[in-house]
Amino acid sequence: MKNTLRINREYWPEVTDTPHFIVKLNYEGCKIEFDDIYFDKMDEIISQLEILNKKRTGSVELQGGFRFNTVIEKKETGAC
Repeated sequence: MKNTLRINREYWPEVTDTPHFIVKLNYEGCKIEFDDIYFDKMDEIISQLEILNKKRTGSVELQGGFRFNTVIEKKETGAC
């Protein structure tokens, strides 16, 4: 079993200029998918995720409104 988080940016120019995100989370057999999550301060989140991936320290909280909130953090093994 592989734990994964995939986030893709999409645009609906006919509805809004604000990008929305397709989020697919598979964690320990629990699968969650949304095609219209909005994140505030996306550039900050991307920067934090890149640091977490590189240094394998700390955590990043993803707040996507009332439907999607999660924390990505380092495990003792170095995995996230």
